[in-house]
Amino acid sequence: MGLEFGVVLMSKRIPALVEPTLLVWARETAGYSIDDVAAKLEKDPATVEAWESGEQRPFMGQLRHLSEIYKRSLAARQGSAKREAGSPR
Repeated sequence: MGLEFGVVLMSKRIPALVEPTLLVWARETAGYSIDDVAAKLEKDPATVEAWESGEQRPFMGQLRHLSEIYKRSLAARQGSAKREAGSPR
């Protein structure tokens, strides 16, 4: 059990490979402001701004939380955005 727990904790600290524009799209289409999201995450608004500008990346656990807040599958949307842009899968 200790190893499994450690693996789960470690996976939450892996930076998410997510396009900043996807984060902006998800937040805006869900109807949230940066301040709204920061409050829900209990983070400084500057952190959310840094994720959306590409200055920083959210960790995988934070990306999952954003997905829940926005009620969007961010991974699925990122894949479709790449396909729309003509990138191979």
